[in-house]
Amino acid sequence: MKRPDTVPANANWNPEDNQWELGQYNSANQKISRWQAWHADGHLTGTIDYRDGHPPFRCTGYHPDGTVSQEGDWYGGHQWKGTYRWIKSENPSTEPFPAGDGHDNPNVWIVEFDYTEEEAVYNAQRYFNKERQPVSVMGEPLPPRPASVPARAHFVHSSLTHNRKSCWVAGQINGSTGKFIDDYEEWDELGNLIVKRVYHHTTFQVLEEHQYRNEQRYQSIINGPGDQTLTSYFYENITPPVVKETIRAVNENKDRTYTFFDQTGKQLYSLRIEKIGEQHTKRYYNDILSYESDLTGDKINVHYYYPDGSVMIAYVSNDNDSGRWEYHENGKVVLTIVVDDEGKFKKDAACSAFLTPYADFTPTTAETDFELSATAFKKQHAVQEKEQRLAALPVPAFLEKELKKIEWTEVDVAMYGGDKLPVYINALFAGDEAVASIAADHIWLEIEHQGSIYEATYKVATIIARCRHHYKNVPVIYSRLMNFIFSILALPGIEDYKKFYKQLVKAFSDAQPELLDSANDTNDAVALKAYYMLLHAGRESNSTATFFHQQWTNQENSFTKRSYALFTLGELYLRTKQEERLVREFSALLDTASDKFIRLILALQLVMATKKQAQDKWLIEIVNAFADPVPFEENFNALHPYMGDYDAQEYMLMVLDFAKPDVLRENIVPIIEMLPHVNSLKQATLLDAICTILFPTASAFKKISPIQKQALFAMAEVMDRDVVFVNHKEVLDAYGLPGTTLALQQLAAK
Repeated sequence: MKRPDTVPANANWNPEDNQWELGQYNSANQKISRWQAWHADGHLTGTIDYRDGHPPFRCTGYHPDGTVSQEGDWYGGHQWKGTYRWIKSENPSTEPFPAGDGHDNPNVWIVEFDYTEEEAVYNAQRYFNKERQPVSVMGEPLPPRPASVPARAHFVHSSLTHNRKSCWVAGQINGSTGKFIDDYEEWDELGNLIVKRVYHHTTFQVLEEHQYRNEQRYQSIINGPGDQTLTSYFYENITPPVVKETIRAVNENKDRTYTFFDQTGKQLYSLRIEKIGEQHTKRYYNDILSYESDLTGDKINVHYYYPDGSVMIAYVSNDNDSGRWEYHENGKVVLTIVVDDEGKFKKDAACSAFLTPYADFTPTTAETDFELSATAFKKQHAVQEKEQRLAALPVPAFLEKELKKIEWTEVDVAMYGGDKLPVYINALFAGDEAVASIAADHIWLEIEHQGSIYEATYKVATIIARCRHHYKNVPVIYSRLMNFIFSILALPGIEDYKKFYKQLVKAFSDAQPELLDSANDTNDAVALKAYYMLLHAGRESNSTATFFHQQWTNQENSFTKRSYALFTLGELYLRTKQEERLVREFSALLDTASDKFIRLILALQLVMATKKQAQDKWLIEIVNAFADPVPFEENFNALHPYMGDYDAQEYMLMVLDFAKPDVLRENIVPIIEMLPHVNSLKQATLLDAICTILFPTASAFKKISPIQKQALFAMAEVMDRDVVFVNHKEVLDAYGLPGTTLALQQLAAK
């Protein structure tokens, strides 16, 4: 190896470490005093002060430009003690810097680890910028350290945590693996203890985890011995903590025991679920067998038991892909439930049909598992009896003709299939109100689900509309059918499927005369339903708009009827694409109207008609109403079903979203001021509105305006609180806004 000019002549080449070295040995051949090392290219890489041959040995590393790269006390081997420091260089360097998020972050310039007596273990880590100011591993300035957080704890940014919330962490780390060992603690940004853990010293597995809320332990998980896991949940606001429920899991989580306790710690009962195989399960209540299903063989073996071990419920197969459930009392079969499709047992675990889900058990559950299964069977038996009554009902010829026009097994439905819909539709026409109610419940399961509608939605409603006139002389049934049609028309998006919607409207368009009569009813509820149905049935009639205008201007009508008629008139114009007529009539009305709710209706419909071209004064009318919605809430609720699931403020925000952003920016202060004072669900709505208006793109962050500053501080106040129902950070993330109080405050201060 050629010696560079910068390396002393008496330095020796160390091929093992690939460096030049110079230093002294004592008589025992131990390194002593100051040793130096040079890189193969000739620059000094470090010095070690071996003193008299006994540790600590002070180590100092250097970058090629001569600046210090690291320093600390070495005790030989892999053992370090005290603070060890790494420092970056302004220039290219061959020197190491701890891996991790700070490695390539220009705001992280210095890292310090505090090593313990144990080899390669440190219990504190600190990060600094070039100015030696403390920062996080992400390079951001540290928030104030709460008094409850020890000095050795380090700050973890929300982007590095599983729950996306920043926290403080204290624990020991094995430097060789980067994994925690032994005791671990975690605090939220405000200093509230949230987690304690115990890690295995050598395997690094979590042995214990204790979670805290409001400084009280609410959950603990103990792993071991073996593959056992014991999870405990605690009552709130009881000191010292009292266990509410434990879950003991063994055998790879296939055997789980749920035990419940009262507030004194007394055991109430236990429920054990043992999975012996994929298709073999046992269940025990207070260690007494309550249920067993074994589907491993050719036969279906399913039994529910009484506490004395006798059979309560058993499945009996007919050996033709059908069977029956039998309910026993005193050894005799007293009730049966017919099963048409035995294949369901192995497809969807129908054998557990009479079991109460374990998640439904609580300390206040009074019935035993045995009693709950008996009750579930009897309820299902009662349903079967009612369905048999439904199936036995005669089908009128006119209805049978309509039903046969449709291949019900091919119709798109929500849940279980359309094959039984004809039975339920027929029962909806029954004179027995209880039977009709059961039928309606079954129908709704298939025609609507979580806001979605289906082909079956229209098919069912169209048949009812076509056949309803056969019952005009039976007021109870006729009213039921019309109310059902109204409920279908009230579904959000009912007009989206144009072809099916037109068929439905055509089927009951002949109802206009009777709807006009109902619209004049002294009962507002009856009249408003008629208004809404006329919007659909009479849409193509020129007289419909005239009628709504008369109803709205008729001072003898109640205010509810007048305001509903006005809103419906606006909807009629919008849905028939008469926006110009709406603007002409409603803008003239707004100029003279004095009632605030009427003015709000006019402004809402005008903005819906003009969207981005909406006049400023219309938008301001809505914003002012938004700031004080209480006077309007009762009247808004009366506008059902136009509002859908929106409350007054949410509906106004939806309409404002169509408008010009600059006008909204100038009038958004009332919305900002409201943000910290509403519930968490409403906060999510307001946050989304504020972000849409004030922070629509990345360019909105370049120069923070006073209004933006006010909004950011309001958001910071909200993020300070513990949000249970809504993750506000997800809303902020969508607009590129930080999700912590500190970061929002820092952005506001730009």
